[in-house]
Amino acid sequence: LQKNNYEKAISLKNTQVLSNALFSDAAYSWLLNSARHWKPATYMKYKNCLDKYILPQWKKLYVREIQQGTYDRLMEGLLQQLSGSSIQTINTIIRGILKYTLNCLPVKCTGKVSEHAKCPLDILSDNESCKLLTYLDSRNDLISIGIRLALFSGIRLGELCALTWADVDLEEQVLHIRHTLQLAGGSENGFIYRIAEKQTGTFDSFTPADDSDS
Repeated sequence: LQKNNYEKAISLKNTQVLSNALFSDAAYSWLLNSARHWKPATYMKYKNCLDKYILPQWKKLYVREIQQGTYDRLMEGLLQQLSGSSIQTINTIIRGILKYTLNCLPVKCTGKVSEHAKCPLDILSDNESCKLLTYLDSRNDLISIGIRLALFSGIRLGELCALTWADVDLEEQVLHIRHTLQLAGGSENGFIYRIAEKQTGTFDSFTPADDSDS
């Protein structure tokens, strides 16, 4: 019982210290302490969202000053410029930081992009697609090949960048997607990437669509 009371006192003391800290300090503390549970790409995504969208507004605020009105004002601007998935990521970050520092959630992170605010997807028209393919046909470099492969297969950018000749079966005309390129870190000098295997049993194989009639 004495041990439990002691641990509870230590927990309350740490919470009090963090609640008196600047939100930016608490945020980076949360990032560092939580990073071991995430993939490197997840860490970089959270850090980039924090630095780009949250801290410009909350950097000088103390954790205890984050209230519902503070959150609502932040969302008012972000909902006009970001997608639903980005807003969801930002909400995840805010919840994580506040729970880490306060052991509670003083705001309701309800911000989401409404249906009428969503921008329609800007896709190529048939005429634009024909022009693009004509241009790609006139070139014979890796970038053009990569664009054509993405157009006719739906391969993701990270998967495309991780392809090797071992993934290409010319005889069977099959492309195996076994790896993906992941963001592993970054600094002022640039980003660091690594090639990672896709989860066991989830790699894809497909025959690219025939574009001979295009």
